[in-house]
Amino acid sequence: MGILGRNCGCPFCHPWLRWGTKIRMKIGVISDTHDRLPTFRRAVALFIRLKVDAVLHTGDYIAPFAAKLIAPGVLTAPLYCIYGNNDGEREGLKQVLPDLVDGPLHIQLNGKKIVMHHFIDWLKPADYADADIVVTGHSHHVVNEAKDGKLFVNPGECCGWVTNRSTVALVDLEQVEAKIIEVHD
Repeated sequence: MGILGRNCGCPFCHPWLRWGTKIRMKIGVISDTHDRLPTFRRAVALFIRLKVDAVLHTGDYIAPFAAKLIAPGVLTAPLYCIYGNNDGEREGLKQVLPDLVDGPLHIQLNGKKIVMHHFIDWLKPADYADADIVVTGHSHHVVNEAKDGKLFVNPGECCGWVTNRSTVALVDLEQVEAKIIEVHD
């Protein structure tokens, strides 16, 4: 218990946090939702239930009505999002997701450098030279691989249109590892 008799999450109150340690952060990663609202809704509900500390969407929302599922105020965690190659209604998407940008997007969370882009082939080696984690989408196929001191993550497709698997990823930033999770209909 903390000074005030409650567990607020600070190093004084939280039993497993100590000064000099990093907070265990988990991030939800999603890609290629392609307007398939049932699986997109389940993925968002999963991230909320797991209390992820951030959500990364690597593009291909398709329409603004789908993007509303992760619009500001819906998620309790910060959202980092980039355009995909099928996101044609860019102005409408930008109105729903004001922080939506073209990749690559470089972010730092819990001391880990993360680079995101929709397609791995669009990244130049210099884009991810200093990254700890490289997050992409586009191929609709899962990638969860440690290589050359970096974690490469493609959560696969949330929509399930191509592979018949609706998947997202949960990344543990302390361990620098990812788990692929099925999001069933």
